[in-house]
Amino acid sequence: MNRLGVALTLSMAAAACAGKDAANADSTASVVPPPVAAAAAAPTQAPPTAAAVAAPPVSRVDERRHPAAPMVSAGFVRGQIPRGATATLRAETRVCTNTSRVGEEVFATVVEPVRGSHDVAIPAGARVKMRVTVLRLSPNVKDPVTIGFEIETVAFGDHDYPLSAIVTDEKIEAVRDQAEPNGARRAGGRADTMHDGCIPQGSMMKANMMAPLDIR
Repeated sequence: MNRLGVALTLSMAAAACAGKDAANADSTASVVPPPVAAAAAAPTQAPPTAAAVAAPPVSRVDERRHPAAPMVSAGFVRGQIPRGATATLRAETRVCTNTSRVGEEVFATVVEPVRGSHDVAIPAGARVKMRVTVLRLSPNVKDPVTIGFEIETVAFGDHDYPLSAIVTDEKIEAVRDQAEPNGARRAGGRADTMHDGCIPQGSMMKANMMAPLDIR
């Protein structure tokens, strides 16, 4: 084979290969993958809850520069007067079986301080409110007259404190009944000799505490 024939043969082979590559390229380009659904590509997000919408933004405070204020109750207890403590009282008014009545409100004054824990005290001059509970006459001079009280409060330092205490050592003076001449009371047509009694104004008595008292 001469040179011209060899060259022609190589040229035809090259042309055939080029046509085959072009056909393959066209077939590859014609195959397009199906589009992916947008819903599948993006994850589904749940709607925000009402709590998340209503929740205010949280602000952070530097606790080193702004320390929290201590919690102090309005009823902070400073100390306590113990159960069994005794207060000496001075009667402010005269109380008598023949002139006073059960339920009447009377007052007495604390004579000496009554001390408790942490240097607290019921000070001298504190005012004790009481009510008369018993007015019992004596059938004769040998039997005692009974005058009883119920202590309600003690007032000092702009506070009224409920006070659970009983009154003892009352100094009761026997007096002749003034309702009838010569001390005779007539009941059912029979004259019975009765004697009244009085706690004089300024007389002393004791108040024994039956429960502790918190001082604020």
